[in-house]
Amino acid sequence: MTNGINFFDTANQYGAGEAEYLVGEALRKYSRDRYFIATKLFFPVGDDPDHGLSAAQIEKQLDNSLRRMKLDTIDLYQCHRFDPDTPLEETLLALKPCSPSGKDPSDRLQRVDGGANRVGVGPDWGRKP
Repeated sequence: MTNGINFFDTANQYGAGEAEYLVGEALRKYSRDRYFIATKLFFPVGDDPDHGLSAAQIEKQLDNSLRRMKLDTIDLYQCHRFDPDTPLEETLLALKPCSPSGKDPSDRLQRVDGGANRVGVGPDWGRKP
C-alpha cells in the first residue's frame, strides 16, 4: 500500500492460478479494507480444461479464486471475454448471486451490449436491499 497503490488486478489463468495466490500472499499483512481486488475468469487454468462463462464455471472458478487468494470477497469479478458457447442470459444470471452472497460487495457489473436489460435484469439487479 506504499505510495497509494491499492488496486490489484489479476486473473485465474495467470500463471495457472499462481498469480492469484501470490497477490493474496502479498496482501495478507494488510487490513482487507485497505485494498481493492479484481480478478477475471474465462480461460482454462493450468491443466484443467474447464473454461467459459457457464453457471457451473462461474461458481467453480469464483470459489477457486477466493481459495487461492485466501479471501472471503472479491471487489470486482470480471468476465475476461465473451463466451460464444454460453448464452449471455446464463452468464448474467449466474453472476447475479455473487453480489447478495457477499462474494462481490462492490455491487457492480457492467452491462454488455444491453444484455442485462434483454433478460430482465436491469441496472439495479445486483443491489443489496
